[in-house]
Amino acid sequence: MSPEEIETTRKEVQELCICRECPTWDECAKEIGFCFPGVGKNRCIRKDLGCICGKCPVSEKFELNQEYYCIIGPQKEKWGL
Repeated sequence: MSPEEIETTRKEVQELCICRECPTWDECAKEIGFCFPGVGKNRCIRKDLGCICGKCPVSEKFELNQEYYCIIGPQKEKWGL
């Protein structure tokens, strides 16, 4: 991906992202879209309260199949980066 494509995709991921609806979400996080490389993990999470990554439009659109991106990070190979 070109730098422009990466930025466009990052914005799209953040528009579709449902991280803030997740029961494990922690308000101290400054980012959303933990499934996208470059965002990083949510270092604020103190307790696993469940995961909704599988229901996220980002997972469907980009054919992602893991959960807990906020804890484990993105599937880098899925993004071709």
